[in-house]
Amino acid sequence: MAIRGRGTVSVLAVLTTAAALLTSAGPAQADDARCSLRANPVPGDFNPVQVRNFCYPRYPTDTLIETAYRGADTWPDDNDALFTLRNPPMHDIRNVSWSDLNEDPYGDEIYTRNLFRMANGNRYILYSNEVHKEFRPHNS
Repeated sequence: MAIRGRGTVSVLAVLTTAAALLTSAGPAQADDARCSLRANPVPGDFNPVQVRNFCYPRYPTDTLIETAYRGADTWPDDNDALFTLRNPPMHDIRNVSWSDLNEDPYGDEIYTRNLFRMANGNRYILYSNEVHKEFRPHNS
């Protein structure tokens, strides 16, 4: 009976350790990697729009080396290249002119294309969500 109890305790300890390893917070994996884009007028200002591009890479050691802001068009001019940032922070917040985001005469759709470099030198791209707004001068 003592051996059976010891074996039960050992199996329980192994299962507890395995469960802890599976649920512990480790580095983000490919399924968790993403970039999220928001764009809102700056209250009280006539011109700027605050854009927030927050990226969560595959692994903590990955580096964001380029973010390209683009207009999501299908016809007639495909995806407009709006502007590109080299080596931006993972959580980038900046004010830009509405004219930098105005890519269509009636309604705008923008997204970011984010290029990452892994520790081993390999690269990968994450696309943000699309933001659908009309970027025009405003007076809040």
